Amino acid sequence: MSDIFTRAKRAFDAIFADLPDTARGRWLNWVYMAWFDHAVLRGPWTNRMEIAPGVWRGNHPTPRGWRWLKAQGIKTVLNLRAVSRKPFYQEEERICAELGFRLISVAMSARAAPHRESLLEVMAAFRSAEKPIFFHCKSGADRSGLAAALYLLEIEKRSAAEARAMLSRRFVHLRHSKAGILDAFLDAFLASGQDLETWLESGYDRVQLQADFDAARQKRRFAETLGIIWR
Repeated sequence: MSDIFTRAKRAFDAIFADLPDTARGRWLNWVYMAWFDHAVLRGPWTNRMEIAPGVWRGNHPTPRGWRWLKAQGIKTVLNLRAVSRKPFYQEEERICAELGFRLISVAMSARAAPHRESLLEVMAAFRSAEKPIFFHCKSGADRSGLAAALYLLEIEKRSAAEARAMLSRRFVHLRHSKAGILDAFLDAFLASGQDLETWLESGYDRVQLQADFDAARQKRRFAETLGIIWR
C-alpha cells in the first residue's frame, strides 16, 4: 500500500513540477498554491512576528505578504522548505528576484529530527545574511519555530523560556504531534549546556533522538487508547 501511495504522490508532484509560464502553467500554479499549498488559509491569517530587531519569522507569504515584507525593507529571505521543482519555490524564486530579496534555501523537516548540516546552514545564514531578514517554512509553526528558538539562544543569548515560546500554540505548533520531535531536539540541546555548534559536533545523536521520541509517542498513544477503552 505504501508503494502505491508513493507512486501516486510522485505522479501527482510531476504534474506541478517546473510549470511553464503559459496560461495553463499559471492556472496550475494558482491551483497548487491555493489548495495544495494552503495559501487560501494564509491569505486572511499570518503568524508573522519580529523576534528580534530586524529578524522576522512567519508562514509562507502570500502575494500581499511579499509586498508587506518589501515595505518593511527586508533584504534577505531564508526559506526553510528547501529548493524544489514545485510551484511554491518557483514562485518564491521569481518574487524574490523581482523584489530584490536575496533568497537562501535550507532543507528542514517539520516531522523528523533535524540534520546537523541543515542547522549549521541556518545559523550561518543568521550570522552572515544582510538584515532585515525574514525566515519561513510552510505554516510558520514548526521549522520556523525551531529556527527562531535557536536564533534567540545563540545570537540574542535569551532565556530558555523565551526560546521554548517560539514552539507554541501561539504559532499553531502542536507539541504532541509528530512535530514534537523539534521540542525534543530543543530540550536535548538545552540539557547539554553547550553552545549549538559544539553540541552538534560532539553530542547530538539524531538517530537516537528520533528513536526515543517515536517510542515515547507510541507509548503515549497506546496509553490514551487504553484510557478511551476503559472509560
